[in-house]
Amino acid sequence: MKKIVGSVMLLVLFITGGALAQGAPELSPEKKLSTLPVQSGGRLKTLDTLSRETVRLVTGKVEFNDQDPILTLLSWWADPETTKKAEIIEFRDLETKKKLGLDPDKRWYTYEQLVDNKELTAAQEEIHQLFKLEEELDSEQEKLQELLVKVNAVHQIMDGTVLQAVPNPEGLQEDWGSFGDLEHAGTLEVVQPAVKAVKQLREAVKSGDQALFQTSVVATCQELARLGPVPEEQMMAREVRYNEFHPFRKAWILYLCGLLVLSFVRQPSGDSEKPKRSNGYWAGFSLITAGFLLHIYGFVLRCLIAGRPPVTNMYESVIWVAFGAVFFALILELIYSKRYYLIAASAGAVVCLVLADILPTVLDPSIHPLTPVLRSNFWLTIHVLSITLGYAAFLLALGLGHIVLWKCALRPKEAENISSLHDALYRSLQIGVLLLAAGTILGGVSNKYT
Repeated sequence: MKKIVGSVMLLVLFITGGALAQGAPELSPEKKLSTLPVQSGGRLKTLDTLSRETVRLVTGKVEFNDQDPILTLLSWWADPETTKKAEIIEFRDLETKKKLGLDPDKRWYTYEQLVDNKELTAAQEEIHQLFKLEEELDSEQEKLQELLVKVNAVHQIMDGTVLQAVPNPEGLQEDWGSFGDLEHAGTLEVVQPAVKAVKQLREAVKSGDQALFQTSVVATCQELARLGPVPEEQMMAREVRYNEFHPFRKAWILYLCGLLVLSFVRQPSGDSEKPKRSNGYWAGFSLITAGFLLHIYGFVLRCLIAGRPPVTNMYESVIWVAFGAVFFALILELIYSKRYYLIAASAGAVVCLVLADILPTVLDPSIHPLTPVLRSNFWLTIHVLSITLGYAAFLLALGLGHIVLWKCALRPKEAENISSLHDALYRSLQIGVLLLAAGTILGGVSNKYT
């Protein structure tokens, strides 16, 4: 059994270590465009990221019709006439569909259907006036606004303005041009090679000529890079790796496996304060540790890509809280060896990471720049991280509290003999209160420098 446990530990640590040491991926000619830098959402990102975000926004899926999102986005841009007639714009709200006169049984609609819809056009004018008056939208208007955003996104794709991949000679932080701008570049000599390459790329995508596509991909990347400064390819490859590796998904799978192992492990008798650790315990501990290392790997990649700590949106808060809960559990588990810390933390982490994985429209995984107030205030960033770590400790306490209730419900005669679980619950609450208090004080300090 010890050999099996040792093998499991070595295997998961080898897999995790391989992920941590993984270099830039070898890209096939078809995916060479994935590392092409584009300017979008206030930062420079890869075409791979832009394609994933845009296709998900419009269709509700990253891989629409089981096609690579880059090829999906490029096909919409390359052939606007076909795109207008394709059912690609997702909309699900039944009441709003009835108001607009749309087929309620459909999930996707065409650009032409929505642009020619008189009710939607009237609603657009009304919403525009409300924005000018800085008035809030009601729930129905918010649904209509979501649909209008998707329609506008398709329009920007077709005219090439969403593909801001033309570097600015003035610097990386200046406004970049788009593929649409290249079409109206006139006879400006310096951009003619790029214009020709992009035109060739469009023809290749539209015709489906694979040989021409491979040639035009290389030419497009080279000619665009000659127009101005671009980020290092290694930085762009890192973002592609993050998108394809899905570290947080792999982390919750390992957490779940570790949770199941620990839940069915029978602890040998031993000292009540620090019982003997069984082979099954070490197997579960190893799986959760491997998941935690992948969790760290995901955070490191995300922070390197964003150039900031994970404090911007609800998605990052959720995965940060899950990280903190497992972090505290591993420390307490090494001290007290109760296994309940890891069971409680891994259960909470699985719920958090699964929600973050399957609800991209609610928990937006997109990487956004820091708001100006966080960018210029170190103490406010520390305040946010401290507060959310306090929530992580309370998540651990939540799991331990459910374990206590479960034991009391199943074995009421032993309810008085679970003092160790009460102690564990109390310790996690202490950590949470301490971090919450520290975060609140740091919030006051940050206000002084805001």
